[in-house]
Parts: sequence; structure tokens; C-alpha cells
Amino acid sequence: MPVLMPTARLWKQLGAPHALARVARSTDSVLGDWSLKSVEVQQGRFIVGVNERTLMAVVFAERPLARLAGTMSACVGAQLDVFGVPPDRITPEVEALQSATFGKSWDRSLLGILNEVAFQFEVAAADSEIASAGELLEMQTELNRIPHRASTPSCLFARDAIVGLLGAETFH
Repeated sequence: MPVLMPTARLWKQLGAPHALARVARSTDSVLGDWSLKSVEVQQGRFIVGVNERTLMAVVFAERPLARLAGTMSACVGAQLDVFGVPPDRITPEVEALQSATFGKSWDRSLLGILNEVAFQFEVAAADSEIASAGELLEMQTELNRIPHRASTPSCLFARDAIVGLLGAETFH
């Protein structure tokens, strides 16, 4: 089960019934764990997520805690589809996220990348109405075109890391 690691502020905003505890890293999904942060822009409150292994970003409207994992899994599935990942490789990742657990973040550099992606989303949202799910997916895809300094030179972009993890031969 992947671990969703919301910031303390997001966890509190979601009205969580208990404090976050450290949990073991996920070993049963290819993508693994995600760091999450709330961002408030003119159009409303959104959650920005960054994947630990690939630095892939997702963005979706903030949802109640009970719906968060399901909404996030749909966003991940949509982004993987945009990257050209075959459905048989997307389905297990989406299903794993739907039963994700919540835990405290252990990676400070991932939080730094999350903050940078959240800032980039705020800048993009200032010039957009975010009037549809398609427009939000477009913004999310643009965020995934930003190179990450923390990555290796061969995987500067999230799509490159996805190809490395899910197999380059599966892409069209």
C-alpha cells in the first residue's frame, strides 16, 4: 500500500482524527509513496502531490479525507495515460493508491521539491481559470515538464523516470 504523506497543515485542514505517525515505505506498488501539500489560489484550494520515486506531480481540488485517495488515484491514472503508459500498467498503480495509508513524511528533500512544484502551480493558476478537469490535467502535465535538480541527469523529467520504472518498451 502506498503511503500518502500530507504536510501537517494539510492533515489538520482535512480534519484528521489523529496525528500522523511514521510508517514503513511502500513496497507493493511501482510508484510508491507521495508527499502532499495544500495550495490555496483564487480558484479554490488544491492539493499538490509529488511522487517519491519519479517526482511526478499531480494536482486536484481538495477533497474530504475519505475521498482524497480515490481522487488522487484518478489524477495519477490520467497523468500516466498522458505519458502513454498502457492501461495494464496503470491499473495496478491506481488500485494501490485507492487503498493508500497516511503517514508522516521522512524525506526533507522531497518536501523541498513539493514546495517548488506547489509554487509553480500557484504561478500557473494565477494565469488560468481552471474551469475544467481537462484544464487542470493540462496544468499538471506542464508541471511534469519541469526538470528537477534533485534527479539524476538521465531522469531530469518525471516522464523519464516513469519510463525507467514501468518499462520503456511499453510506451507508444
